[in-house]
Amino acid sequence: MINIIVDKSGTDGEFKTINDAIASMPEGDEPITLTVYPGEYRERVNLKRKNVTLKGMGPGEVKIVYGEYALKIHEDGRKTGTFRTATFMADCDNFTAENITFVNDAGQGSKVGQAIALYADGRNQRYINCRMKGYQDTVFTAPLPPSAIQIDGFLGEKQFMERRSADMEFIDCRIEGNIDYIFGSAKAVFTGCTLFTRKRDTEGKCFVTAASTPEGQKTGYVFRNCHFLTDAPAGTVYLGRPWRDFAKTEIINSFMDEGIAPEGWDDWNKPSAWKTICYSEKNCYGPGASKNRAPFVTVE
Repeated sequence: MINIIVDKSGTDGEFKTINDAIASMPEGDEPITLTVYPGEYRERVNLKRKNVTLKGMGPGEVKIVYGEYALKIHEDGRKTGTFRTATFMADCDNFTAENITFVNDAGQGSKVGQAIALYADGRNQRYINCRMKGYQDTVFTAPLPPSAIQIDGFLGEKQFMERRSADMEFIDCRIEGNIDYIFGSAKAVFTGCTLFTRKRDTEGKCFVTAASTPEGQKTGYVFRNCHFLTDAPAGTVYLGRPWRDFAKTEIINSFMDEGIAPEGWDDWNKPSAWKTICYSEKNCYGPGASKNRAPFVTVE
C-alpha cells in the first residue's frame, strides 16, 4: 500500500496540488491512498490510474473546484462542449472517493451551458460521503452513448474510444444541480443520497436524471432510501427524462418534497420511446410522491 498526502498549505506531505501527487504515482496495480488535507484545490484533475482511494478530511473541508463550461470557445476554435468541462475525471477502475466535494462553479446553464463537476468512467467506482455541485450536467456516469445526436456532440478524449461498460455506487452523497444533473449510461446505485435540485435563474422545468442506458442492459440508475429536495418552485422538478430510448431509472423507498411535478417524469418529446424506457417508483413518500404519474411510469 502506497500512501500520499496532499496539503495545499505545505505544512504536511510532499505535494500542494492533487495533480502533482497524481503525477508522482508509480505505474502498476499496487493500491494507493491519496489523503487530501483541508482546503479548496482549484484545479482540473484527470485520474487514469486504477486502484486509487482519494480520501478527504470531510466533504465540507476538501473541495476540488473549477469552472470550465460548454459554451466557452475552446482553443481549437469550437465550443468546448459538454465532455471537455469536467472538474474531476475518474477514468479508471477500482476507484474510491471519500469525504470530497467536487464542484463546477461556472454558473447556471442558461449562461454557460453544460458544466460537469464529476466525470465517472470506470468499473467498481465508489463515492462515499461526497458532494457534487453544479447546475447543468453535474455528474456524468460514462460511457457515452454509441453515437452523438449533434455534430461534435461528444467532443473530448473519449469520443472515438470503445464504449466500455461502467458501474459505480454513490453512498450518503449530496448531488446538486438543475438540468439533467445526473446523466449517462452506467449502472449506478445511489444509496442514502440527497438529490438537491437548485432553482433555475430562468423559468422552466428542472430534471434530476437523464439516463442513456444501453439497449439490453438490465439496470441503469437505482435510487434507494434517498431524499429528493429542492428550492425550485413547487411542481417544476422532474425525476428523469430519457437521453436515449432505453433509459432505465428506479426510485425505491425515497422521500420526495413538493417540488416534484405531479406527473413525475418527462418523455423529452419522445412518445415513440414509451415502450422502451423503464421508469419506476416503489414505496416512495412525501408531498411530491404520487400513485398517478405519467402513463409510461410504473408506480407501486
